[in-house]
Order: sequence, then structure tokens, then C-alpha cells
Amino acid sequence: MGIIMIEKRDVKFNEYLKHQKRSMRCVVCGHGFSCALDPMLDAYPVYHPSGAEKSMCERDFFDTLLRVYQHIHLKGEGLSLSILITQFDWLGLIQHRRDMLLWCLQRGFLTLDNLKRCEVPPPVREACHNLFEHGALEDPSFRREAVEILATALKCLHPELKPVSREELLAQPGFSCQPPSPPANETEPEDPRRMVTVEQTGASEYGLRTSPADRPMDE
Repeated sequence: MGIIMIEKRDVKFNEYLKHQKRSMRCVVCGHGFSCALDPMLDAYPVYHPSGAEKSMCERDFFDTLLRVYQHIHLKGEGLSLSILITQFDWLGLIQHRRDMLLWCLQRGFLTLDNLKRCEVPPPVREACHNLFEHGALEDPSFRREAVEILATALKCLHPELKPVSREELLAQPGFSCQPPSPPANETEPEDPRRMVTVEQTGASEYGLRTSPADRPMDE
């Protein structure tokens, strides 16, 4: 009887969490915003979602991720985080590039090979292989369609994607385990059980941040 009561309580509390909003910092525009848990990702997005004040941020996020995938795919091998951050052409769309890549790794949107280099996850590579090789990505109309296909595919593939472990991320040069700084003048709802339950629900924001000394000046 006690076990059943605990399970019911946990289910109710998990449902409660899903309707709570958190203060996040958009990796695209750099501004703070409030967002709810995305049920398809089982995570809080790090970009202004469609329908928000800065509705282009979500599209720019997935547009950039599509270009990252294509870049890695055409290279034929994984690339380290530092090379992606400093040598990939970000087109000025992403204000916090390192944070975007870390979030993608923790969501399983990116994975690491044996040399700890970023790779396209196998399920994404299999589902979107044609998009990465398509020369028509330079065409604006086809690109818009490709971005929508990718965003939808990632949400559908979520159960098959494997997040990179915290230990593997901590092993990356220049990273520490400092908690993320909340946006200025914005606060999260407090709950004494949050430190436990966010791990159980998979709703925790990534906890890995770069050391200020290692962060590029233009990031």
C-alpha cells in the first residue's frame, strides 16, 4: 500500500513539474525568457519557442544545428567542441555557442565518438542522411522545409537518442561543473524536492558550464 501511495505521489508531482515554467537564457539571442517543459523532448528548451516574443530563435537554433550536422557529415569524421566553437561558421546566429552544443549533447542531439569528438547520432544520420547531402540547402525555400523536417525528426527520435553522460562532458577540456547562471532579474519557482525530482523526470537544465577564462571573447 505504501509503495502504491509513493508511486501516485511521484506521478502527480511529475505532472506538476511539467506545467511549471523556468527562467532560461536563450542561446540564440542571449536574452532571458520563461518556458515550460517540452513534453516531446522531456526538457526545457534553451531557445525562445515558436509563438514566443522572439519566435525566430527556435528556427535559428534548428537551422544552425542542421548546418552543424551537414558540416560534420561532409567532413566524414567527428569534430571536437573547441574546433566547432572556433572554426565552424556560425553566421552570427548563436550568441552562446558552447551552451548550445552542451545542451545538444545532453539531449542526445549530438554524440561523442571514441576520440570524444562530436558526431551526428546514428538515428539522426539514418533518418536525415539525404538532408545533409542535399545541395539544395542553399535554396531558402528548401532550407526552411529542411529545418522543419529536422526539428520534427529530432522530437520524434527523442526516445532513441542517448544523452552523453555527465562524466564524459566533464572530461572535455575547459569545462567545469558550475551551475548555470539564471537570467538577470528572473527567478525560478522554488521547491525543496527539485534537486531530486528533476533528475528523475529528465527535466534538469544542463549543469556544465565553461570557465570564464576558457570562453572565447566573441561567444
